[in-house]
Amino acid sequence: MKKLVSALAILFTLTLITSCQNAAIANGTTGEIKAGSGSGSGWGLCKNSAYDIFDMQVWGDGAGTFEFENSSNSGRFTVLSKGGGWVGGGLVCADSSKKFDMTGVTKMTFDIRGTIDPKALCLAIQNNGGSNATMYPSKGSIATNGGVSSLNASTWTTVTMNVTGVASDSIINAFCLIIAADWNGSFAVNDYFEIRNLDWQDASGNSVTISLK
Repeated sequence: MKKLVSALAILFTLTLITSCQNAAIANGTTGEIKAGSGSGSGWGLCKNSAYDIFDMQVWGDGAGTFEFENSSNSGRFTVLSKGGGWVGGGLVCADSSKKFDMTGVTKMTFDIRGTIDPKALCLAIQNNGGSNATMYPSKGSIATNGGVSSLNASTWTTVTMNVTGVASDSIINAFCLIIAADWNGSFAVNDYFEIRNLDWQDASGNSVTISLK
């Protein structure tokens, strides 16, 4: 099942530095994913496109919005509105009664390109910590956590992040995204980034197939 999901009811509060304070997320169906040109089956942004355990969630409660386009070998996230100055969401459990089983996972890796400022983009894994939510590797931009100094529309940059701790945590968002000025970056409507080869790995760099539990 592949749905675009909007946040309607409060599940927890993020406590980022400035514009993302008091951001609430939850589930609420708004429609199917808008597939990109040449779309294939499955989740094109994942190395294992056969995953069927995800919904794509867009946060509400003052947040801006993004459009997700699923193509055969990548996924594109485009800012549609800035809301209160930040945008958020990510890959959540298709069955909202479950959590992600990330046994053995210590790394998250992906290729990225686009027009967005890396200092304005946080990509991480998020637990179900309520007002004390934890993100792996941390609540910070990919400039800080991934060493990405710049992006462009044509060149893919490979990022590998240390997410040690997710295997024993209660994970609700397997690929959390936050776009904000909290880390001294900026973003605008129509800025976008594309992801391919999203993979969760063990300490040796072997792919781990995550599941629901």
